[in-house]
Amino acid sequence: MRTNAQLNLHGKLRVTLKDLNGKTIKSYVRKNKIVFDGVKSVLNLLKQDGFSPLSDYQITELRVGTNSYPASFTDTGLVSPVPEESGGILPVGSGERVLSYDTSELAITKILGPTAAIGYSLSEAALITADGRCFARTTYTTIPKTDMFTVVYEWSIYLTVE
Repeated sequence: MRTNAQLNLHGKLRVTLKDLNGKTIKSYVRKNKIVFDGVKSVLNLLKQDGFSPLSDYQITELRVGTNSYPASFTDTGLVSPVPEESGGILPVGSGERVLSYDTSELAITKILGPTAAIGYSLSEAALITADGRCFARTTYTTIPKTDMFTVVYEWSIYLTVE
């Protein structure tokens, strides 16, 4: 019987480039930082004090940017976000947050289409909560975005117990 356990919150992002026919060009996985505001969101969900709606802590956006400065625990958002009008904000609906109790994982998949963020050198991504706070951020190998491919972001937030 376990008398002392530690709950760990982790995240990873798979970034996949696909040509216009859906064929994978390249793919790689990066661990990400669950930042301070992300930890606070989880704690506020556990507290449920009634002062803030629980929906404030839902992950509602995946945002992309162009800065490759490494993620840190104190990040409050992207360093250099791609503007919304250029396709830099990908809304995450309730059906796009998929929970697996078997793997203790929340999975979010979003696709940056061929006409989004053209001309930007993409190198960072963040998950944003409904109240505008950064939940997690990571950087990845720079992708000079053109209209010749899509970028698939598969983000996984998962728990482990030690």
